[in-house]
This record gives sequence, structure tokens and C-alpha cells, in this order.
Amino acid sequence: MCIFIMRLTKTLSFIPELFQSNGASKNGPTRPATQFGLRYFASDFFIFDLIYGHNINGNLQDWTTFGVTLTF
Repeated sequence: MCIFIMRLTKTLSFIPELFQSNGASKNGPTRPATQFGLRYFASDFFIFDLIYGHNINGNLQDWTTFGVTLTF
């Protein structure tokens, strides 16, 4: 897994990720995928993520994820 977080502003970050998930192959990990998105620091207590992902092995699966983190 490769994650790189790039701070765009004081409250906004760009997060690209490249990874492989374990599959049924005898040769090890399969189904490579990538995802990227934005992380918004709304306050000291709330963080919002909006992520888009896509499998890059040809099976055309896409996903979108919205996450909320509450810190205390």
C-alpha cells in the first residue's frame, strides 16, 4: 500500500492511494486498485473525507466513500 498525503491549505488535504487486495490467485495479491480524495478539517473535532476509488485491473469497479471522523 502506498499513501501520500499532500496538504493543500490549512484545512484541506489531497490523499492518493495505490493498493492491492488479496485475491484467489496462487501467486499472491491480486486486484490492484487506486483511490484518491480530499480530507477537510472542519474544526478541531470534525474531519470529513470524500474518496473516489477505481479498480485498475479491468473489471471496471468504482466506488465513492464519504467519511466523518470525530476527534476528542
